[in-house]
Amino acid sequence: MARARKSFSDVQREFVSGKPVASRRKPSRGEESQEKLTTGSSIPRMELVSYVLKYFCSGMQAQEIVAQLKKKDRIAIGREVPYNVISYAASKGWLRYIPPIETTLREKMKARYPFLTDIDIVETAVFEDVASHGALALVNLLRRQLYRFGKEEIHVGFAGGVAMRKLAQALATFLRGFPDGLPRSIVFHSMAAGFDIDDPTTAPNTFATYFVASADVRPGIRFVGLNSSAVVEWNNFEAAKELPGIKEAFEQAHKLDVIVTSAGWWEDEHSMLLNYMRRDDDSVKELKRANCKGDMLWRPIANDGPIESRTKIRAMTLLELSDLVPIVKSGDKSVLLVIGPCGGCNRHKAEILGTILGQKRPIVSNLVVDSRTARVLLTSTG
Repeated sequence: MARARKSFSDVQREFVSGKPVASRRKPSRGEESQEKLTTGSSIPRMELVSYVLKYFCSGMQAQEIVAQLKKKDRIAIGREVPYNVISYAASKGWLRYIPPIETTLREKMKARYPFLTDIDIVETAVFEDVASHGALALVNLLRRQLYRFGKEEIHVGFAGGVAMRKLAQALATFLRGFPDGLPRSIVFHSMAAGFDIDDPTTAPNTFATYFVASADVRPGIRFVGLNSSAVVEWNNFEAAKELPGIKEAFEQAHKLDVIVTSAGWWEDEHSMLLNYMRRDDDSVKELKRANCKGDMLWRPIANDGPIESRTKIRAMTLLELSDLVPIVKSGDKSVLLVIGPCGGCNRHKAEILGTILGQKRPIVSNLVVDSRTARVLLTSTG
C-alpha cells in the first residue's frame, strides 16, 4: 500500500511539537532510529536540522544526505526526512537564495544611462530577489553618507506599496545582523499614506513595525510618519499640509538624504494608484490626456516629464517628482529606484522604467532592477 505523502502543514506540526523527526519507514535490522546516534544518545531535532542543512548547502541531494549521515555521522534517517527538514527551514527564513548580478546587462545599462551613479541588474524574474538586493543597495548608500559625507544621522524616505514593504522587510532582517559601518542614527520617513484598504501593511507608516527588533539593538532608529489620508482633493492639498500630524512630516522633508521608491505602469491592472484614482473619472481622463505612463512616489509621470495637472484628487505625498531633480543633481543625496516584476501578474516593467530613465532632467540616481525588465528595455530602445 502506498505511503501517504506528508503535507507542508504536517511538517510544520511535526517540528513545532518539539518531537524528533520521525521516518515513516521501519528501520532495517541493525539500523538505528533517526532519533538516536549509534552511541544510543538522543539527537535533538535542531541538531538534526543543522546536519541536513550543512550537506544540502554543499549541493547534496536528499538520498546523498541520507547516505552521508549514515556513513560519516552514524545517524540513520528515513529518505523523506531531508525534504521535511529543508521545507521547515525554508518556512522559518533560515534558507535564502541570493541571485547574482548580471554584469553584461549592467554595463549596457551604464552606457545607456551614464547619469546613474550605480546600477544593479539582478538575474531573476521575481521581485523578492530584487527587494533583497535593493536592501543591500540602500545599506551601501547609508555607508556612503557616513564615510563620504560624515553624517552620523541619516534620513531615509520610504514610498509605500507591496514592493517597498518587501524591501523594508529585507532591510530590517539585514539590520538585525549587526552590520558594520552604519551611522549612529537612521530616521525613516513615510513619503505617502497607504492606498490599499484591504492590505494596510503596504502603507509606509506600518513599515516601522519591521524595525522594532532592529531598534532594540540599534537605539538610533527613529520614525517620522505621515498621518494623512491616502488621497486628497487638489483644492485642499495645501491646507491639508498644515494639519497636525502632517505639518510635522512636511517640515522635516528637507532633511532627507536617501529616498527609496518603486514605480508602477498604468497599463497594468494591478496599479494601486490608478485603481484608487478611478474613484474620479475626470481625474483619470485628465491623466490620460497628459499621456500618463505610470507613477513613481505615487505621482504620475509622462515621457516628457512629471505630470502636474490639477486633477480633482491626488495622492498625499511628501514630495513632488520635480522635487527629486535638485536632490539628484546635488551629488550628496540619492534617489534609489528599486523596480521588479509586478507582484500581481509578474509582468516586467520596462515601459515605466524607460519613461523614468528617459526624463530630460534625471529624477533617480541609483537603480536596482530585474534582468528581464532591463533586457526588454534595452531591446526596445536599442
